[in-house]
Formats: sequence, structure tokens, C-alpha cells
Amino acid sequence: MDIIAALANMRARNYSIPEVDKLKAKFIAGRIIPAIATSTAMATGLVCLELYKVLNRGHKVEDYRNTFANLALPLFSIAESVRPKVFVHRNMKWTVWDRWIVEGNPTLRELLQWLSDNGLNAYSISSNQ
Repeated sequence: MDIIAALANMRARNYSIPEVDKLKAKFIAGRIIPAIATSTAMATGLVCLELYKVLNRGHKVEDYRNTFANLALPLFSIAESVRPKVFVHRNMKWTVWDRWIVEGNPTLRELLQWLSDNGLNAYSISSNQ
């Protein structure tokens, strides 16, 4: 607890927040841990509800829900998912949900050249290799 109190007071000095003694730091930390457990359990439950829809198959995008929760207020808001924006460029269409899978084994230079030839720039490239 001495280390936690010391680190908390170092952070307080850094952000010009009033420092606290070890007992007050223990009190504050004792309230944070249940809040983390509560919010984690809530988020896990909401994800599992949506996962049931995925595993059941046959659901439209409109059947899924986005949830925003703020336990401090308390605020709980559920909304329908919206389809992602479709980007159209020349003869190609894609959304942020799509992934392009490159066939063959091009070098990075060849891949960047193909993108450039099609009027595109890469901001993220990943590989499963």
C-alpha cells in the first residue's frame, strides 16, 4: 500500500491534484476495484448477448446492438448498429469491415506499387505470417 500511495501522490503532483495520505489512498483504491469488476462483468454480459446472435446465425445487421453505459451517472443507452459507409473508388467497393486478401506472395514494394497504380495509399498492412 505504501507503493500505491507514493505513486498516487507522484501522479497528484504531476497533475496538480491534492495529495492524500496512505489511509485515504487505501480507501480510494478499495472503491476502484469493485467498480472495475462491475463494469467488466457488465461489458462481458453485453458481449455475450450479441455473441448468441452471431452463433445463432441468420441475423441482419439491424438485429445487433451497440451499448454505451456510464455507471457513474447512471446512463445506459442501447442503439441499433448501422451499416458502415461504403467507399467507392474506380471499380472497387469496400467498407471498414472489409479486408483485402492478397493472393500470391508479392513483396511489400510490389503491394505498395499495386495500391499506387490504383490510386490508393496504405495506412495499415498486416500479415498472418
